[in-house]
Amino acid sequence: MKKRHIALLIIFLVIALLIAVAAWLYIRESKQYVDRFFHGTVINGLNAEGRTVEEVESWIEEGADRNYTLNIHFPDGSAESITADDIAYAYESDGSVQKIKNAQHPLEWIRGYIYDGYITVPVHMTYDTDLLDLKIASLPELQITDIQEPSDAYMEFRDSSFVIVPDNKGIKLNKDNLVQMIKNAVSDHRTELQLTDADTYVYTSAAVTADDPDLNEQVNTLNSYVGASITYDLPGKETQVLDGSVLIGWLTTDADGKYTKDESVWDEKIRTYVADLAEKIDTIGTVKNFPATGIGDVQVTCMTYGYEVDQESEIAWLTEALAENAVTEHTPVYFSWETSDPDVNNGFGNTYIEIDCSRQHLWAYQDGVVAFETDIISGAMDADRATPSGAFMFVTKESPSVLVGRDANGGVMYRTQVSYFMPFNSMAIGIHDATWQPAFGGSMYVQGYGSHGCINVSYSAAETLYNMITFDEPVVVYY
Repeated sequence: MKKRHIALLIIFLVIALLIAVAAWLYIRESKQYVDRFFHGTVINGLNAEGRTVEEVESWIEEGADRNYTLNIHFPDGSAESITADDIAYAYESDGSVQKIKNAQHPLEWIRGYIYDGYITVPVHMTYDTDLLDLKIASLPELQITDIQEPSDAYMEFRDSSFVIVPDNKGIKLNKDNLVQMIKNAVSDHRTELQLTDADTYVYTSAAVTADDPDLNEQVNTLNSYVGASITYDLPGKETQVLDGSVLIGWLTTDADGKYTKDESVWDEKIRTYVADLAEKIDTIGTVKNFPATGIGDVQVTCMTYGYEVDQESEIAWLTEALAENAVTEHTPVYFSWETSDPDVNNGFGNTYIEIDCSRQHLWAYQDGVVAFETDIISGAMDADRATPSGAFMFVTKESPSVLVGRDANGGVMYRTQVSYFMPFNSMAIGIHDATWQPAFGGSMYVQGYGSHGCINVSYSAAETLYNMITFDEPVVVYY
């Protein structure tokens, strides 16, 4: 029995010794993991077994991207870069590796042989925020503070009418947003940043836009005043246009530059325009040179042959045309006119009647050549009976006709019937047959045979002239 106890004791001691040795060996093994990672520990792809935290951190730092660059693309196509050197970009431990080591108690080293030890920790990169602020502040695209202020839509007169010039939105650099977006991109370790207009700019609307009702109403109203375009056909194929470019000057403006139509001012402008037109056109009462047959130029006064604008009728027509915004060609309303262009024989043309009271002769020109001529007897040379000189236009022609002579009080002095009467100075003076005259020409008009102012010709001459002349043909009388 005693031997048995001894044997058991020996066995127990051996077991105890083995346990003690095993424990000693386990503890001894655990000591190498006091500051090193367990067997099987892999961090970010690195076999960390037996490595210290510092060694692992150093390896991670060596593997970090030291060539970091953020490329910034602006909406206008320009680009800038922020490099690692610009901002002191570097790896900085965030304590993740140390936390892994802290979770590995040395006495639990056996776990490294049992469990999968693959671990991924974030690679934390840091940078100098002050350097980043300086770099961002130096970017050329961030130097502009005000790009464009908003501008209101406004009214402008173009090409004879009012139009609305569109408004423009204000554009300002959204600097605060840009700075924050760049900082976020660096913080997120992004390498590309594509900025849009919405990221880069702040848009502000104009106070008055192109669709503003008041502005559109004013434009429409003003165009109703200046929408007319009247092309005046003037003597000599000349034209004169009255359109918005002139009419705008007939409007009035207030202190704000707003156009309005003052009816009294408008009416006065019409009267002035017509008066200026008449001054430009009228030749009645003016003296012109006339190429007298055989003796050269003589001066004659335009009595009834010449332009004279009927200003009141023209004012009435123009007032209505402008009210209707008429677009038309127009010949002024005349009391009298010339039948030829001003550059054709000084306005007398090539078809006319020429009467020389000194030579007592009449020439009828047609197309520049003498078609007929005859001797005459003109008015007696006294204050009441002398034939008036000047340029006239035939009033009408009558066949037969009764000539009535009246005294200063309107009393009838005579009634004489003629076969052909062609008046050119009202109905008082004209050319007619005078069968009572014994002869024509010479000095008979100062020898008691002078008329009461009319041009006496023979019956045959009167008949010929009657069939030749037209209503608007000029008659030039001179001495």
